[in-house]
Amino acid sequence: MNETIRLIIVDDHTMFLDGLTAMLEKEPNMKIVAKATSSKKALNLVKTNTCDLVITDLSMDEMDGLELTREIHKYNSEIKVLVVSMHSHGGKIKKLLDAGASGYLLKNTPSDELLEAIKSIYFTGSYFSQDIKNILFSSLVKVGPQSRKGDVPLTEREKEILLLIVEEHSNPSISEKLFISLHTVETHRRNIMKKLKVHNSVGLVRKALQLGLIDVD
Repeated sequence: MNETIRLIIVDDHTMFLDGLTAMLEKEPNMKIVAKATSSKKALNLVKTNTCDLVITDLSMDEMDGLELTREIHKYNSEIKVLVVSMHSHGGKIKKLLDAGASGYLLKNTPSDELLEAIKSIYFTGSYFSQDIKNILFSSLVKVGPQSRKGDVPLTEREKEILLLIVEEHSNPSISEKLFISLHTVETHRRNIMKKLKVHNSVGLVRKALQLGLIDVD
């Protein structure tokens, strides 16, 4: 990797902020262009510095990480946001996805996974740790008969398969559960991806949540 990833980091706990800064400053292809201890300061820094990715906490005074994510996405949707938080509630993660977050990690995540997440978001657009995906998938309760934000052209069978995909069932597992051929599952999966205009499973979950096709507690 020869490109330099320009970062702004935000956390109202100085010790965590300093620790994160010390770690990231050692990375040759990452540059911290600014850091802040509040969301309002961070938003101003986003508007006055060129950056690729903002790493932010969720719980902060004045304006929390959720609102900061919304404001950053509103200002420039090309700037990615990675939330690093102690919270692991599926509903909070859903709201962050809706707000435009590109990734979510728990604060006890190992440093090597944090670095992996930064690179993944920069190069592929998103990253959610396995723990976070499990939390999100386990909080899914149903596939609605139609989107709350307008009709989405998915058949009932496609909606059924969608739920199994976001629950992380493999194609062979879906085939076995629904008593259909593996080829049929693969065809349905391609059609769902095409209709929702996504390219991977994380994008699929994010789009399905945004459209109201799946609900979380």
